[in-house]
Amino acid sequence: MTSIKKIFVLIALVVSAYVGFRYFTQPEPKNTGRENAGTSPKNTSPATGYVFALSWSPAYCLHNADRPSAKTQCDPNDEKQYRFIIHGLWPGAGKKRLSFCNSQAERRVTSGNIAKIFDLSPSASLIGHQWRKHGTCSGLTQDQYIDKTLEAYRKFTPPSFYLNLSGEKKLDATQVKQDFITTHAGKGLTDQSVQIHCDRNRLREVRICTDLNLQPVTCSEKPDISCERKRLTLPAPI
Repeated sequence: MTSIKKIFVLIALVVSAYVGFRYFTQPEPKNTGRENAGTSPKNTSPATGYVFALSWSPAYCLHNADRPSAKTQCDPNDEKQYRFIIHGLWPGAGKKRLSFCNSQAERRVTSGNIAKIFDLSPSASLIGHQWRKHGTCSGLTQDQYIDKTLEAYRKFTPPSFYLNLSGEKKLDATQVKQDFITTHAGKGLTDQSVQIHCDRNRLREVRICTDLNLQPVTCSEKPDISCERKRLTLPAPI
C-alpha cells in the first residue's frame, strides 16, 4: 500500500471513530414534562372535522340525578334549570371518531377553563372527561379546545323554544331537527348534517357535524333511523 493510500485510510478511520464517539455520547433530550393548557400539542391531529353534541339535560337527570358528578346539573333546588347542555366537541377523521390521542397533553382541566364553560356544561367531571377523551385528539391546546367548543355553541345555539321550555313536551324527531335547521338558516345546516339521538322514546341528544372551521358537513356516521322516525318526549327541566 502506497503512502498516500495509507494516509487516506488513516483519515477515514479517525473520522469514523469521531462520528461514533459523538453518537454514543450525545446527551438525551430533556424531558420537559406534560404540556400546560396553553402550550401547543406536539402531535399532529389527523382530525378532519367535528361532531358537536348537545344533550337534553332533563332526560339524563331522570336516571342519573344521584351521581355525584350530576349534583349541579340535576339539582332540583338550583334556580338554573338546565335544558340543552354541551356534551362535547368530538374530533373525527372520516368515519372514525378519535379518542385519547395525545399522552403528552395536560390531563387536568384548569379551573379557569372549567369556569369558562361550566354554565353550558355544568359538570367538572364531564368537562374533564371530554378534554381527555376528545380534546387531546383535536390538535388544539386545552385553552383552544374549550374556546372552539364555546364557538360551536355560539354558532349553533339551540332554538329559544327549547331554552325556554318549562314543562314536558312531545315532538316528532323530525321537528326537532327542522327547528335547528330553521333557526340557523344561512349557516349551511341540512338534514344530513344534523342527527337526533334518543333513549327509547325520550330525546337524548342533537348532534351537528362540521369541518374543522365549524362549517356544517354531511355526517359520516349513520343516523339513528329508528329514533329519527319517532315522536319523542322531552322531559321537563328539573
